[in-house]
Amino acid sequence: MGSVQIAGIAVVAYYTMQSFIWFISRLSCYHPFAKSIDFGTFGKWTVVTGGTDGIGAEYVRQLAQAGQNIIIVGRNMEKLNKMKSEVENGSTEVVLIQADLSKQVLLLT
Repeated sequence: MGSVQIAGIAVVAYYTMQSFIWFISRLSCYHPFAKSIDFGTFGKWTVVTGGTDGIGAEYVRQLAQAGQNIIIVGRNMEKLNKMKSEVENGSTEVVLIQADLSKQVLLLT
């Protein structure tokens, strides 16, 4: 085996190992012993934009379950009120802001 072949094998082995380490590090958040985030260390309130549908709505639900007070920003007041009634309880406060951030129009409620 020549020195060029040995160097090639070493480079391939190095990048294979780096790829494996990167892949494993991405899976670490799914580990059964992974620590959950204590949102209380960041403050009592969280702002969620687009909190009436999809991922934003799930963020609102999860944060309310974690005991955070939530400011929900959205365009549709009907959906905002529905989300507020879904998650607001004795320990979680919800403030609604109807706004279309793409147009920079703000209507406080």
